[in-house]
Amino acid sequence: MSSPFEFPSPIGGVPFDSDFGPSVLFAALYAVVCLVGFWRAAFKSTRTLLVITTLIFTIERTVIWSLRAKQAKTPSEDFSRNLTSYWQLSFGSGYIAIFGKLVAALKPLVLAAIKDAAPAPFVLAPADFARGSPGLDPYADPEASASLLHDSLQRTPYAAVPGDEAKAEAREADPAAARKRKTFTRIFTALSLQSLAPVALGIVVGYLYVDAETSASKVNLVRPLRYVVTLMCLGLLLALLGMCGWAYRMPRMRRVPLLLVVGLTLVLTVVPVYQLFILGNETTTLISTAPGSGNTPAEKAAFYAFQAVPELLTSGTLMAINAKEVFGM
Repeated sequence: MSSPFEFPSPIGGVPFDSDFGPSVLFAALYAVVCLVGFWRAAFKSTRTLLVITTLIFTIERTVIWSLRAKQAKTPSEDFSRNLTSYWQLSFGSGYIAIFGKLVAALKPLVLAAIKDAAPAPFVLAPADFARGSPGLDPYADPEASASLLHDSLQRTPYAAVPGDEAKAEAREADPAAARKRKTFTRIFTALSLQSLAPVALGIVVGYLYVDAETSASKVNLVRPLRYVVTLMCLGLLLALLGMCGWAYRMPRMRRVPLLLVVGLTLVLTVVPVYQLFILGNETTTLISTAPGSGNTPAEKAAFYAFQAVPELLTSGTLMAINAKEVFGM
């Protein structure tokens, strides 16, 4: 007798009746985060691209947890193949979208910390002390001293405290600093775009997953691809932590917001580490409750603790703070 056909266990399992409560809870919490996001986006003083993109992520998570709550009350024979595919795509790689928000938060901190060349100090030339008739000592003549001081203040461009526009012009006037900022802008843009790769691959995995339930050839594709997606996500998060470590050593770096980025990145890193522990599990059917199926109470609890909670904490924190003020956007 042939052994039962096995395929990779779904991340998060499939929602049973016992998953209704947790699914409703996460949907409600994400709905609250969405309300905060709409409030942030409504005012110019708090509206940023980071807020808008995080809001999109939280809306998607509100939808997915609502769908899981609905599916938890659906008989097992009516499980939707499309929803199963969507869950594997979203939970398998969707969290890396938060990585792009963290990169966007780090970028202004690094650019602001790039030191401009100090302006040349104003130095009086010997000719400045030779005004008037020969032999005139400006320090002995109050009128000559006053005239010298007046002329010096008129010539120096540093007599008044520069405003924000003047400071911006001064930064652009420093070619070396401008080149550094441009280089780092490209680096951050490239790093953000790298997150599209695991998402694109995750779409492929989600599409193939439902067919892997009955196809050995699809199993042989899905099994390694899930590891590739997870390792790519983990690599991106570790690269971001490395950049944060380098940025911490910059003399003018604002360390409190930088440490916030580090903390949120570490929290998000829990997700791919957790997935590496469970990707090797296999099951014979989506509704199996055998150990390793992803559907046991302990496995569901681990999914909520190590995937759902880190996603909520990171996205909720980014929405709760005034990113424009904290990160200098």
